[in-house]
Amino acid sequence: MCASSRPVAGSVPQRFTVTRPGFSAELPDRVQPIAIVWVESERDDQDGALRIEGDPEVASDLREALRNSYGMRARPLDEGIAPEDLRVALLNSPLLLPYAAVELT
Repeated sequence: MCASSRPVAGSVPQRFTVTRPGFSAELPDRVQPIAIVWVESERDDQDGALRIEGDPEVASDLREALRNSYGMRARPLDEGIAPEDLRVALLNSPLLLPYAAVELT
């Protein structure tokens, strides 16, 4: 197994908070529409189930933006998504940068 194929089974999946584009990061959390997004998968490089919890409008818009984005090795995310694809897309895709993704630790 290569270093990028780190197992994630049995551990907490890498999760990100995202906010609706156009909302200030200075707004209190109770006002700011947010969602939490992650991929449930056995390994970082294995396709899994995309999960999004939180504001329904943010979740819907985020799903659509992900469908039009790319992950590792320029793979279209409408073909499948692995945790590493989600990380690359959220932190690098021009369509997703307005969501101001922050990794939860």
